[in-house]
Amino acid sequence: IDAGAGFGGGFLGVGHGGLVLGALTQQNRDTIRGILDMHDPTDSPDFNAAEPGNRELMETWRGEIQEKLMSRPATEWVELLVAAGVPASVVNLPEEMSDDPHVVATGIMVELEHPMTGPQRVVGPIVRMSRTPTAITRPSPPLAAHSVEVLAEHGFTADEIAELVRSSVLRQSE
Repeated sequence: IDAGAGFGGGFLGVGHGGLVLGALTQQNRDTIRGILDMHDPTDSPDFNAAEPGNRELMETWRGEIQEKLMSRPATEWVELLVAAGVPASVVNLPEEMSDDPHVVATGIMVELEHPMTGPQRVVGPIVRMSRTPTAITRPSPPLAAHSVEVLAEHGFTADEIAELVRSSVLRQSE
């Protein structure tokens, strides 16, 4: 079973989670094959993925792998694979990450008050720099909040801007 035949990760399905497998080495692929009870010749020097029929065969294996992986939640597969020495991880979707213990402990999520939508949690700067501190200090502005200022900075006169607003070319946010 090689990365082309289905190992490399992927979404397992609702309720099962996503799974990323480290199947780039012969040893890891062999270990995964043993855990899944799959036997294929894709690592054999005689196997040529480009030969007629082999692509279809690999797609069949991919389906078998998917079916086996769907039989358990991703967290169970990760336990088995990691215990056997295979790099594996559950894929954390963004909407699930805001309450992750590591994310909370490192302060990655920032609480803000948005003028239109109210309180919200947003992802703060991931990178921490010693000489150039990063921070989120305010929410993103509403659409068209700075239209007038931007045009004025670029040389438009107050009359030109007012005409653009009157003719509905420019939207001005309150």
